[in-house]
Amino acid sequence: MKTAIIILALAILFTGLLPIFYFNLYPNNIFWVFISAFVIYGVGAFIVTIIGNVPLNELLDKTSLESISLDELKTLRTSIEVKWNNFNLIRSISSVVSFVLLILSILLINK
Repeated sequence: MKTAIIILALAILFTGLLPIFYFNLYPNNIFWVFISAFVIYGVGAFIVTIIGNVPLNELLDKTSLESISLDELKTLRTSIEVKWNNFNLIRSISSVVSFVLLILSILLINK
């Protein structure tokens, strides 16, 4: 799990560095595409992971699945499943939108 957090943190770091490296393009639309990709990824993937998915992971880690009853397991799944799916949907959509914006910026720079 620590590797995943490192990869997630590096992705937000590098996405955040793009507007800094291309600040000379500030009045141009490309700069704002970089900023949009950074904000969308930062909020939609990074913050949602830290605030949403990590606590759910910790809850699952603390649960002793060997000693839990079937009814308790069903209750646990019911309490986690919808939140987990919603968080993953938000993360997936924001990651794809951010990626598309970064591809768009490459196309605009090379234009």
